[in-house]
Amino acid sequence: MASPIGKRIAELRERKGWSQTQLAQRLGVTNVTVSRYETGSRQLNTRTLERVADALSVAVADLIVRRISSEESAGEETTKMKGVVLAGGLGTRLYPLTRITNKHLLPLYNKPMIFYPIETLVRAGITEIMVVTGGNNAGDFLRLLGNGRDFGLSRIHYSYQEREGGIAEALGLAEEFVGSDRCVLILGDNIVEDDITEFVGRYAEQPSGARILLKEMPDLSHLVHLGVPVFDAGRIVRIEEKPLEPKSPYAVTGVYMYDAHVFDIVRSLEPSRRGELEITDVNNEYIARRSMEYDVLRGFWGDAGESIDQYMEVMQYVATHWAGARVGTQT
Repeated sequence: MASPIGKRIAELRERKGWSQTQLAQRLGVTNVTVSRYETGSRQLNTRTLERVADALSVAVADLIVRRISSEESAGEETTKMKGVVLAGGLGTRLYPLTRITNKHLLPLYNKPMIFYPIETLVRAGITEIMVVTGGNNAGDFLRLLGNGRDFGLSRIHYSYQEREGGIAEALGLAEEFVGSDRCVLILGDNIVEDDITEFVGRYAEQPSGARILLKEMPDLSHLVHLGVPVFDAGRIVRIEEKPLEPKSPYAVTGVYMYDAHVFDIVRSLEPSRRGELEITDVNNEYIARRSMEYDVLRGFWGDAGESIDQYMEVMQYVATHWAGARVGTQT
């Protein structure tokens, strides 16, 4: 029976489009040897792992070499997950409320909007969090959030986005913070009722790639303002941004999970027609590599920064269903 490492080598080899012979040539071993690795009839030693990592580059270095110690001792290594909250942008869709402040600092019932996505991450067990913001009000986040004491954290990291470059560009600013770990990215105006712990857990068990959270929308006309997944046999085959004729009733929410390879993808992107690096392009690249998975939210999800009407709708829901929640905690 193949070990987890053997399975990952087979999966990554297939994703690269290499035959066993091609991989064997790159490793300087026989085709039979590669086959034995993948079927589990031969154990991997440190030297071979290093050659595999060199042949398959960053992905295997992250998925194999990082796990060698636990594999040799037949133990399991827990994947480290970090959180990134994006709180930049000009907030023009909420003018004039955002004329003198960042939209993520606006109140949402009994606490600032930015508190909710941070709470979502903390509730999922993520305690290393970076907030990426920009504009003239960046310092207000430090004054408001401090070191994260309101959320039971010992520290919050910060990064500054100098211009409007898109969600993907903002994510790129967290590269040094995330390092070789994985991250859960959440948009600072997305309000999620569900405890996402189970989804983060599934992603931790996922060998590599990305995972997104979807929400079935009761009002299909709303989908023309959102990213919409297209399915084939239960798998997402692409995401269409703001389609005039949505091909499914689901919206891609602002909660994304990525491995460290996302930063290579961000660097490869070309700006869209609006001059930004689009997160949909990142997701479609993972889909093209057949390494995108998804879950569907059951509870409420709202984008409080989409419009004044949406802001008020989210506010009303929170006031009705989360009334009495103390600062730093959701009920």
